[in-house]
Amino acid sequence: MTNAETALRTNGSKPKAKVKTGCRTCKARRVKCDESFPVCQKCLTTGRICDGYGVWGGGGNQYGRRQVSRSPRDVLSIPPVAGMATLVAGMDEKALFDWFQRRAIVKLPGSYFSDLWTKFILQVSHNEQAVWHAILAVSSTHRVGFVDISSATASELEHSTLQHLSKAVQHLHPHFRSRDKASFTVVLIACIALITLDLLRGHFASAQVHLRNGLNILAEAQYSFHSKACSSDRVLLLSNDSLDSLIAEAFLRLNIQVELLQNPGRPRPCLLAPHLQPSLVEVNHSTPQFSSYIAVWHSLGRLINDVFHLSTHVHEHQTNKDDLTIHQKHVARALKTWLKAYNDSLPTLQLFMPQTITNGKARVHHLVLSYHIMLTIMMETIIHRSKEMIFDNHTHNFTELINHLSKTYELSSPDLKAASNFSTAVPHRREEKCTWVQGHDMAHTIIDFGWFIPLFYVAVKCRNRDIRHQAVRLLQLTTHREGFWDGKVTACIARRVVDVEEGDFYNGCDDNTGPTSSTNVVEPGLTLPESSRIRDLEVQMSGNPLEKVLLYGVFDGIDDNRVCIGEYHVLEQRWV
Repeated sequence: MTNAETALRTNGSKPKAKVKTGCRTCKARRVKCDESFPVCQKCLTTGRICDGYGVWGGGGNQYGRRQVSRSPRDVLSIPPVAGMATLVAGMDEKALFDWFQRRAIVKLPGSYFSDLWTKFILQVSHNEQAVWHAILAVSSTHRVGFVDISSATASELEHSTLQHLSKAVQHLHPHFRSRDKASFTVVLIACIALITLDLLRGHFASAQVHLRNGLNILAEAQYSFHSKACSSDRVLLLSNDSLDSLIAEAFLRLNIQVELLQNPGRPRPCLLAPHLQPSLVEVNHSTPQFSSYIAVWHSLGRLINDVFHLSTHVHEHQTNKDDLTIHQKHVARALKTWLKAYNDSLPTLQLFMPQTITNGKARVHHLVLSYHIMLTIMMETIIHRSKEMIFDNHTHNFTELINHLSKTYELSSPDLKAASNFSTAVPHRREEKCTWVQGHDMAHTIIDFGWFIPLFYVAVKCRNRDIRHQAVRLLQLTTHREGFWDGKVTACIARRVVDVEEGDFYNGCDDNTGPTSSTNVVEPGLTLPESSRIRDLEVQMSGNPLEKVLLYGVFDGIDDNRVCIGEYHVLEQRWV
């Protein structure tokens, strides 16, 4: 039994010391805590800052690390509790802000709870009208998916969204003209909120435009204020300022979501240059440990960025092969070090865990391991980018990966599984407690990456029939959104890739859809030939909201020319 399994199965044991449950704030006040995760609702509703649940920080929000001393010059980061935007707000705006604070920022970040959402965005919004109206626009759209309302009320909320969106853009103009550090920060925070709004509305093309613009603004800001440090390498740096770091990390995580959808040969923005990252291998020769899952995700995000840098290195035509091998070995060491650190940290991560969040922690455990396995496969195959047959050597990795993803689904909340039964629901269907908006499940929609990315990777890269078909089936069971990834659309794309590659290759064979425990070996006679496999898959989305999806790829023997694999019309739900 691995360290991971041991920690997960023994987390129910009670410590010798008698420990009361609840967040630290409620304990200090000697009041009953509702133990909401990641932050206590009793603290939020009374205007207090929740200090979290001990070593795991309430899901990694790290409230206990907040600074007591506040610099008078740091007005942007720590504004007064009641700023100008709050004082002039009407009842409708205050209701929307309350919804954003109580519901949206608790759900939207997914399993990656950052102080950017739970603290800084709320604080900046009190003084900055641009951010204030941006988050109210997000709240209006998010609220439609939770309330049993009439079409007239839905129309009013949509009108409210557009009003606040217009005001947010209007209040950004002075900051574009100012171009000082404080203005750059306001613009970048507002940009993150507007990307979130686009994602909730299904405006994926617009979200990608906002993301590119945000990356360019972030680059300009970093070059302007760190010109000496950047002049030699022309890369984006993270400053020591916590807010700057959180903003850069937010853009990094948004950019990660679109990486698998893009042409692998295109230039990539370098938010975190590998030699500037606090690498686990270089900094901690004695294996480090993670104190919270937020630290786990933070480190894993940097590893994902490392793998994408390796991919960029591979696609540079003048790259020396020896340099590639050295780069690959560096990433391989970092992945091994990360896994050892994670396994060693599990007893701490699971320590004194309240029963109310046990399932959530176990789900995140399987999810982070899924990403680690996916990155390992990518790292080992990326140098052989023109040989799709290389993935057949990693069937055992794909088996382990799909097993983790299956457990993630099994640990999902009952209402998420129930939502799977409505996967054929029509847009705007509304019933009591129904959470359907424009054909997707808003109640489980997040803006961070979740399990869609590794599931999609299995479906398009694993050519073992049983494993990839199970990945497609799991995608078809989901109807929510994870950032740029819509459950229904992702399932359609995965199914299209599988159908194009397999064609009639398996005609006459039994459709074995059993468990994956017996899928470690692929019969040689049933192995898809290289000529049938798609490489360098690219997904292009157009329309706001999404109207059309275009798939492009390269087949072996066609002189590396990209061909259109299909065109999906979203409203008609068909390929043409």
